[in-house]
Amino acid sequence: MAGNKKKVALNIFWAMLGKIVNMAGALLVAILVARYLGPENYGVMNYVISYVAMFMVLSEFGMSSIEIRELSSNPDKKESILGTCFVIRLIFSVITYILIVITLWVFKTDSFTTSMILLYSLSLFANTLQLIRNYFTSIVKNEYVVKSEISRTIIGAIIKIVLVCLNCSVEWFIFASLLDTVLVASGYFFSYRTIVGKITCWKFEKNMVWYIIKESFPLVLSGAAVVIYQRIDQVMIGNMIDKSSVAYFATAGKFIFLPMVLTQTITPLLVVVKEENYKKYVQKKYQFLSVVLWISIILSVFLSVSSYWLIYYSYGEKYLSAVPVLQIMAFKTVG
Repeated sequence: MAGNKKKVALNIFWAMLGKIVNMAGALLVAILVARYLGPENYGVMNYVISYVAMFMVLSEFGMSSIEIRELSSNPDKKESILGTCFVIRLIFSVITYILIVITLWVFKTDSFTTSMILLYSLSLFANTLQLIRNYFTSIVKNEYVVKSEISRTIIGAIIKIVLVCLNCSVEWFIFASLLDTVLVASGYFFSYRTIVGKITCWKFEKNMVWYIIKESFPLVLSGAAVVIYQRIDQVMIGNMIDKSSVAYFATAGKFIFLPMVLTQTITPLLVVVKEENYKKYVQKKYQFLSVVLWISIILSVFLSVSSYWLIYYSYGEKYLSAVPVLQIMAFKTVG
């Protein structure tokens, strides 16, 4: 029992470390890139990423939770589960890419933005190896995937800094964002290859396909609702106003992350408590909700009051149009 507690605690530590490093690194790099590109080009970059992100949920088809559940409950069938899920993910990625092409043709996006979206959409195929991350999660060994993600964050940051030093254009930064997904997928692959074995041992089982799709379908609907809620605003702003406005909106959104990090950090701890003592879990849950609510209220007021200085000293004078957006979005944390 003590060994299991230590294993879970270590797993939570690596999960927390990964979130903190990745989000902090992403914010610092985003500030550097935004200041270099300027609102127009930075807006184009965020528009492209948001456009593809809206379709990403279809390529994943809500399978992550099902993969983790099946792998943890049927460890002896891991090759069949991994192989079948990989093929399903690959098929849905192809379908999603075709849908992106069709929507771009229907809505007549300008040629440069279209080419950039088609380029970044290749990340759909790199994300198929997300199932390796889910495998390590199922066996409570987040250490390996977190190390891969931290390495990706560091390498990705170095690449973007080099692009800034070389005065590269926006398309290079979009390519670098695509490379980020390839790097993390490669990290997952080599972690699995080193720790577990060859992916050529995976097996495709036809009789599992319908079961996995059926189990995942409710999750893809809820996942689609969340992703559309998070991303459609930037796509709509880009289509209805201009790309610079997308940059202002994205800039403001970068500061709304602390409650999310807090929630993602504490939730695994609550799960452990729930398994040990349900009454204690209920008590801790209410304490946690109370803490998050008050932190969110305080943070919202702080962000709203200090929005001018936050934007000015981080993103620079060119992004001051994001100040009123941040003043309003600050109270989103309370929700």
